[in-house]
Amino acid sequence: MGTRPGAEAKPSQVKPVSRRNPLLAALTLLLYGATALVVLVVVAWFAVPALIPGFLRPATLPAPGLVAGLTLDPTSTAPITFPTLPPEWTITPSPPPSATRTPDRFPSPTASLAFGTAATELPNLNRTAESGSDARVAADVTFLRVRALPGTAGDIIGNLPALTPVRIIGRTPEDDWLEVIGPDDLRGWVQAQFLDVYINLLSVPVTAGAVLDATATQLAPGEARVKEAGGNLRLRQTPGTAGAILTHLPAGLSLDLVGRTADNAWLQVITSDNQRGWVMTQFVDVFISLNGLPVTGTAVDATAAPPAQPAAGIPPGAPSTQVAAAPTSPPTLPPPTALPPTPTATQPPPPTAAPTEPPVSAPPLPGDLLFGVSDHAREIYLAGQTLGNRANVFAKVGDSITVSPQFLTPFGYGQFNLRDYEYLAEVVNFYGSGWARTGNAFTNVSLAAKGGWSTFSVLSGSLSDKSFCGPAESPLVCEYRLTRPAVALIMLGTNDVFGTHDEAYLANLRRIVADTVGRGVLPVLSTIPPFLRAGYEARADQLNALIVAVAQEHQVPVWNFWAALQPLPNHGMGSDGVHPAWAPNATDFTPENLQYGSTVRNLTALLVLDALWRQVMY
Repeated sequence: MGTRPGAEAKPSQVKPVSRRNPLLAALTLLLYGATALVVLVVVAWFAVPALIPGFLRPATLPAPGLVAGLTLDPTSTAPITFPTLPPEWTITPSPPPSATRTPDRFPSPTASLAFGTAATELPNLNRTAESGSDARVAADVTFLRVRALPGTAGDIIGNLPALTPVRIIGRTPEDDWLEVIGPDDLRGWVQAQFLDVYINLLSVPVTAGAVLDATATQLAPGEARVKEAGGNLRLRQTPGTAGAILTHLPAGLSLDLVGRTADNAWLQVITSDNQRGWVMTQFVDVFISLNGLPVTGTAVDATAAPPAQPAAGIPPGAPSTQVAAAPTSPPTLPPPTALPPTPTATQPPPPTAAPTEPPVSAPPLPGDLLFGVSDHAREIYLAGQTLGNRANVFAKVGDSITVSPQFLTPFGYGQFNLRDYEYLAEVVNFYGSGWARTGNAFTNVSLAAKGGWSTFSVLSGSLSDKSFCGPAESPLVCEYRLTRPAVALIMLGTNDVFGTHDEAYLANLRRIVADTVGRGVLPVLSTIPPFLRAGYEARADQLNALIVAVAQEHQVPVWNFWAALQPLPNHGMGSDGVHPAWAPNATDFTPENLQYGSTVRNLTALLVLDALWRQVMY
């Protein structure tokens, strides 16, 4: 084909082939091959150790075939042995506690106060578990109801007193009810909250699937209530009209039942505000069968008696109610005995054994120091023993005068010298051998005594130590529940001088006595010391008159501390006119120390405790 005229021929458009392409492809293939080889080597290293050359194999890896060929010779295998403990590590079972052993009487706060080489032993709170029982009824429970079925709808088939050991054989899924076997093969259901349990309940089989509680048709929240026509019902300390009147109950008040007389004419009750005593059945609406309640008392009715005659010597301002005499003259302390005086050291050795019964003789106690000790005092003491109260424990109830470190505490550590009153060593030993909450009765830190407290304070649930006490439990009741004393030394009133009217003071003091007697604790009401502040000097006398009146109403003893202070310089009071004067040594009964109010209070406290021990606690 020819070209068009004027057209020029163009050069070829085909590009020459590069010489570098084959070389780049070869290098790429070589790189891929090397990478694959490395991967194969690594996999072989971990997966097949036998393929690894010997010079590359780690020193800790055995040669191929050695592991597979390694076998154990059963005939040459040595028995497994364990190291032997050195002799000082050998576990030796503790010997069983001796039934006759008496705890050390004077727990030593420091090594310098220790007596002998034996350490003070604390009480074993888990003794029930040691005896083979799984639980026990809590100490603050008067009677625990045993029911045929779990729940409040179950019939009451028996009652268990406080501290009764039981064996747990079943439970509900929620662990709120436990099936137990108690003494005399009593078998039934109890509420778990009222037991001290020593085992893991997960090991106990579930033997009931549902709890049957009483229906809402029951009109009263308790087991009984005061009838509408029974308002002002008398709550008595013991069954029968001879029982001392503790208080009066309003109509409709809810009651829990804990006991009865054999003829069901009297019921032992606990009120909804935690007062305890006896009421006549005819004035109570009862919502449960009485057959399940234990017979806990016998009624004693009052007999006709001539009216009491006025007694001379009642403190100034006494009310019109006739009360036992409270002489205003100072007491004459008992004369020294023929026994030799105690050593001059302030720390005599403790006795070898605590007396179990009060001695039969002692110098006479002045009648104006302690009065009002009656048969009723012994009835209170015996009632407390049936409730589990400790005979060798007393409680301290009061204010700053009571919490003073000079008041009784040194006796519990053996820091005293009785001098001419050596016979009081026996009562010191007796109470020194008991155990309260934090120590013996002398050293125990009372939850019912605190600086600045009045009669209102000791009854107030908001002032109790919630580390130990219930949400609404008063300090007084909390102390009694935890220490279970037989006697309570009560002195309250110094902080009532300024703002407490007579009516309120009387009501508070009556409640204090009722709460004390209701728990089987014998109250000893102490008169308060003089109040030497301008314009208030007569107020102590007025409150002391009320103290005597309440003591007479409830037939309980009076410790006339006020009278014991009268012959002392400044009536035994310190410079503030409110607190007894501090002595150089308030537990060393020298004539010089007995010029101070704090020493006289210690001496008279021991005299009172000693007299009650002899006259009441036999």
